[in-house]
Amino acid sequence: MKLLSLFKIPALALIMTCTVLISNCGQDDKATSTEPKGTIHIAYQYGIGYAPAMIAKEKGYLEQLLPDVAITWQLMNSGSTINAATIAGDIDFALMGTAPFLIGIDKGVPYKLFTGMSTYMPTGLVCNDPEIKSLSDFTAEDRIAVVSYGSIQHILLAMGADKYLGDPHALDTNIIGMSNPEGFATVLAGNSEVKAQLASVHYYLRLVEHGYHDIMPLDQVFMAEPTLLLGAISTETLKAHPEYLEAMRQALEQGRTFLREHPEEAAKILAEIEGTTPEQMSSYLSYPTLKFTEQTQGIFALAQFMAKAGFISKAPTSFADFATTNLDQSN
Repeated sequence: MKLLSLFKIPALALIMTCTVLISNCGQDDKATSTEPKGTIHIAYQYGIGYAPAMIAKEKGYLEQLLPDVAITWQLMNSGSTINAATIAGDIDFALMGTAPFLIGIDKGVPYKLFTGMSTYMPTGLVCNDPEIKSLSDFTAEDRIAVVSYGSIQHILLAMGADKYLGDPHALDTNIIGMSNPEGFATVLAGNSEVKAQLASVHYYLRLVEHGYHDIMPLDQVFMAEPTLLLGAISTETLKAHPEYLEAMRQALEQGRTFLREHPEEAAKILAEIEGTTPEQMSSYLSYPTLKFTEQTQGIFALAQFMAKAGFISKAPTSFADFATTNLDQSN
């Protein structure tokens, strides 16, 4: 009986050990399947002006920095759509045009500028009708594609109308709202109604490559290297999760670094997204004046024009009016 008892003790210990191991395995499974500790919703738009963000998205930089946070990226057609979604509380980070951002600030959209995205995107008014050589040649029936009313494209067109026609709203009845890809395809097809597109970056360059002419280059109507795209964070997210802002800053900087240090791979990634060849994309990314930087330029000059033309009620006078405290203030 004593010998039997000696065998029972190790057996009992073995059973208890297995029970503990099985219990721990279940706990580990639960730990790895826990719900995310937070969520981030990012809105962005079409075009390689957003290249640092597009690279960050494809490489998963933000996900690596915030592994316990669920992150969603949503492609939206216009800044006005992003503004509406931000007001509704559906957006944490808004990557958008400078003009609709200024309209949003004027109307009380709860967000703050935290970074520039790109400066001096190749931009101009590209026309498919050889008879139209200047803004004064557009008839009442001719349509000009811009992303939306109040988009950066619309504001640049208004600047041209102010300079050459004496009225910033002279062509307002000519504009038709189209996303950049839709406007590009329509003008490229030689549409008899839509005669031109205020196009940016590779949409502009592709139209020029196809032989269409630019009747209003950007540098004719605005400063040399303006910030036309930027990033904003909702004030609620900034207050509740300042760590999200720091992570987004890092992710975008990683995107910029990747563009500089791995240009061929970056061109392949962006070409697949935008439906071009890597060779074409490489040429677009190397456009002499296109810069991907967090610095901001020309925002106050743009705001002053928009106020004068009635797009906003008043122009902000300092970064404190609309930006985070740690913005790279090189305007």
